[in-house]
Amino acid sequence: MGGKVFAPLLMTLAQWPGRGMTGALLERRGYLVPRRFEEFAFAFCPERTSLEKYWDEVALEYLCSAGRGSSNRRTVAATSYRSRYLDDLAAERVKRKQELDGFPLDSCLRDFKRMMLSSSKDGIPYLEWLETEMRTCKREEIEKLHISVGELTSTKKDFYGFVGAICEARGFQFQKKKWRKVFGPLEICCGVDAGMQTTWTFQLPLDLTICHAAEPDLFF
Repeated sequence: MGGKVFAPLLMTLAQWPGRGMTGALLERRGYLVPRRFEEFAFAFCPERTSLEKYWDEVALEYLCSAGRGSSNRRTVAATSYRSRYLDDLAAERVKRKQELDGFPLDSCLRDFKRMMLSSSKDGIPYLEWLETEMRTCKREEIEKLHISVGELTSTKKDFYGFVGAICEARGFQFQKKKWRKVFGPLEICCGVDAGMQTTWTFQLPLDLTICHAAEPDLFF
C-alpha cells in the first residue's frame, strides 16, 4: 500500500469483528488446521488467556492498518488501530534492555518460536517434526471435507483453473487476469501469484487484494 493514509479503506477495515469471530466461523465449517497449530503453542505456554489476547491484538493491528508496519517491531501507523496492550509489552521489553527484533512480544510465544528453531523431538529438529504434524492435519482435513486436488499438476495454468472454478462459483467475475467481486465499497480481487514456482511448497500461491471504491489505486 502507498505511504499516504487511506482513510476510507482503513475505516472500513476497522469494522472487522475480530479474530475470535472469524476463527469460530471457519471452525464451524470444518477448517481446523490453524487451531491445531495454536494447540501446540498452548501446550508450551500455560497462560492461554494472555496468548489469545496477544494474537487478537496482532490480528487487529494487521487488518485495521491494511497490513502496514510490524506489530512486533511497533511500526504500526498511529492513524490506524494501534494496540495499547502491545505497546505495553514492547515497553516492558525495552525496559529490560531487550531489542524489538521481530520475534513475538509475548514472552512465552517468543520462547516457543525459538524452541522450534533450536530443539528436537523424537530425534528430529522440532520445526521439521511440527511441519510433518501440520501436513498430516491438512491431509486429514482435505479428506474429511472432500477437497479434491487430484487433477493439479503444480503448473500455473492448472492452478488458474482450480482457483477460477472456486471464484466463479461464488460470483466473482474474471477481468484483467483476476477474479473480482464487489462487497459494498470494497472490491476483492483474487489472482495467481506470479512467483508461484517459489511458493508452491510452503504456502498457497494466491494474490489477494482489497481496495476501496474511493481510491482504487491503493490496496491491501
